[in-house]
Amino acid sequence: MRRQNILDVITNDPGIGFNEIARRTELSNGVVSHHISQLLKDSKIVRLGVRAKYFHHKRSEEHTSELQSPDHLV
Repeated sequence: MRRQNILDVITNDPGIGFNEIARRTELSNGVVSHHISQLLKDSKIVRLGVRAKYFHHKRSEEHTSELQSPDHLV
């Protein structure tokens, strides 16, 4: 249930950061970290960028070019 909730948040807001995931799900950092690790291990999500942004694995390719544009390197 928690893992699916986190996956839903990431799917609905591609490029969301860790702190925002924790805030929206109202879960502790440790719980979010555990479930994100499992989602990454299961290839359900991908992590991109220096400041980690999370994407559903099927949507990551669309947003990769956006993250690499100069506008996102602030």
